[in-house]
Amino acid sequence: MTEAEWLECGDPDETLFQLANRVNDRKLRCFVSACCRRIWYLFTNKVARKAVEALEQYADGLTTREELERCHKAVNALYEGALKGRYKFRTSLNVFAVATFASIGEFDFKDVLEVAAQTRYAVMDGGDVEVERAAQAALLRDICANPYRSLPKLEGRWLIWTSGTIGKLACAIYDERAFDQLPILADALEEAGCTNADILNHCRQPGEHVRGCWVIDLLLGKS
Repeated sequence: MTEAEWLECGDPDETLFQLANRVNDRKLRCFVSACCRRIWYLFTNKVARKAVEALEQYADGLTTREELERCHKAVNALYEGALKGRYKFRTSLNVFAVATFASIGEFDFKDVLEVAAQTRYAVMDGGDVEVERAAQAALLRDICANPYRSLPKLEGRWLIWTSGTIGKLACAIYDERAFDQLPILADALEEAGCTNADILNHCRQPGEHVRGCWVIDLLLGKS
């Protein structure tokens, strides 16, 4: 796959495979979380939501492995119940399956691809699966920097500009999921002396940005 093909690829499986040995556990968890958040309206069960929230907290080191496993067991029990017909709608089964895989302790590519697939299954009755596939591929490009280029270097002068404005803005965007503020961050970065086209263009490009966005991670020192 060429760089141009990777940038336009609408298949999340192929996009992810091109990131082999370049994507770590946290980035994979961010992608899984983002896939779940795209169908959050289907997560009407508190146990399923808590499983995904525990995944996000674990990715950021804000909860323990034991708590993640407790959430996994709880949602897995609901999934098993759905398989046995205790819930009427297929959506419940799909959501519990997504949350079960999302909250698993050890991650590998197979688990990640399974969650992505399950989220697509969950929208089958009310959405376009191919649109969801393309959206997931775009999420991976937001979370993982272009594998065909070197990751831009963070310059300390950006972070000390006007008493740390850049870091504060990046932190607020991350914590509040205020990714619509990325163009404002790009303007601030330019004023701070950033001329890197990859960074500035990524902040200004249309489309969905999520936790794990490689530019925000770069500025916050997250790997």
